[in-house]
Amino acid sequence: TKRPFATNLTIADPKLCAGESTTVTLTFSEALNRDSLTLEMSLGFTIRPTANPGTLSNLRTTDGITWQFTLTAPTSGASSTGNYLSVFTGGSVTDVAGNTGQEGVRYFIDTLYDIDLVRPTATITLADSALTVGETTTVTFAFSEPVT
Repeated sequence: TKRPFATNLTIADPKLCAGESTTVTLTFSEALNRDSLTLEMSLGFTIRPTANPGTLSNLRTTDGITWQFTLTAPTSGASSTGNYLSVFTGGSVTDVAGNTGQEGVRYFIDTLYDIDLVRPTATITLADSALTVGETTTVTFAFSEPVT
């Protein structure tokens, strides 16, 4: 009996800021029953290793093999790096033939994502802060981290 298992996971944007969302794509070895896979952390997905990993929502598929969902960073708390997703495919996960998922957890530790909740700050300095009519000066903006 073939048992379905998770084979691949990709994260569209692995560098998230406060409240930012990205699409995660999860591929299985064969088509799953649409009702057997959920985003409930206790049943199917675990996010490790962080205390502030974000939330999962909007699980969707068109073929039962390739699934997508949304990962959203929290808006407050601590930043975290090296986060990864793990998928438990035993128990309630079934393929279209009714076979239960292969027991165990698949850790996608090669697909890491970071959550940066520290907002950049800026320091503004003027070369000459006592200008008279018609004078110019250089204004310098120094940010605490790279910005776009």
